[in-house]
Order: sequence, then structure tokens, then C-alpha cells
Amino acid sequence: MNKQEIILHQLKQQKLLPLFYHENETVCIEVVKALYNAGIRIVEITNRGEHALHNMKVLIAARDKTMPDLLLAAGTVRTVYQAGDFLDTGADFSRKYGNSISIWAEWACNFCRIFSKIV
Repeated sequence: MNKQEIILHQLKQQKLLPLFYHENETVCIEVVKALYNAGIRIVEITNRGEHALHNMKVLIAARDKTMPDLLLAAGTVRTVYQAGDFLDTGADFSRKYGNSISIWAEWACNFCRIFSKIV
């Protein structure tokens, strides 16, 4: 499976996408670890604070060490530059909010169509 298919498959399995942001990197790691230990394999880190990009980098490092099958999404991305910054840190994908930029806009539309049929 390619990355897009893996993301879609995992979202179908877990049936939710937790959204999270906290300024403190330790809190971020602990929350994501708790979600991971509960079986969640995709988490969206929202770009809603000045530490979002830094904390994404920290989470990528933690993921690579102890949660290798975790996918991390960047949310509340409003510009192409922000999307690039998050993807450059190692984020697996970026979602669209309102008029924001989406790397996977077509994927998100397809997901909504498919997901609505299985719920």
C-alpha cells in the first residue's frame, strides 16, 4: 500500500482522528503515547500555538524511537509554507481546514465519501 492508502486504511480502522496541541513538549509526548497505547495510530497535531512546529519535531523523534507505526498529521495549516515546514519535519500529511492549504485535499474528499458509507 502507498502512504495515502495506509492513512485511509488506518482511519477506517480507528474511526476517529484525535486532534491535539499543547505548548509543553513533554505533555505532547505523554498524550500521544497514551493515545498510541490505547490503539490510536494517527494523531493530528494542530498548528494553534507558537510551539506547534517544534513540538511536531519532538513528536517525530519520539515516534521514530518508540511508536514506528504512528502517523502524525499537521492540522490548522493555513499556507503552503506552513505545510512545507510541517512536512519537512516528518509529518505524514497535512489536512485542510476552511481556506487553509491541504497536501491531501483530494484524499480528504475521497475519504469523506468512503467513510460516510461505512459509518
